[in-house]
Amino acid sequence: MSDPNRATPADYKAIFDDDRRGQAIFDQLYLKFATKVFVPGGLEGDRQTCYNAGARDVIEFITRQINRANGVMDPNQNEEN
Repeated sequence: MSDPNRATPADYKAIFDDDRRGQAIFDQLYLKFATKVFVPGGLEGDRQTCYNAGARDVIEFITRQINRANGVMDPNQNEEN
């Protein structure tokens, strides 16, 4: 069953790709959260690596939605991702 309030790939494109304000927000999010994932250093490094991976995944999700709206499908991802 589909959620009528769920954002579509076209919504992500309209906000983050078509609107200059959305582009500026995405650029800022990218600079802050799409950092190098791996951090050496034992347990603390592992924790930071996990945090970085989670933060980066949000940026990658938004990018996948924009790509999907532009007709670019990632064969390694299912419809939900």
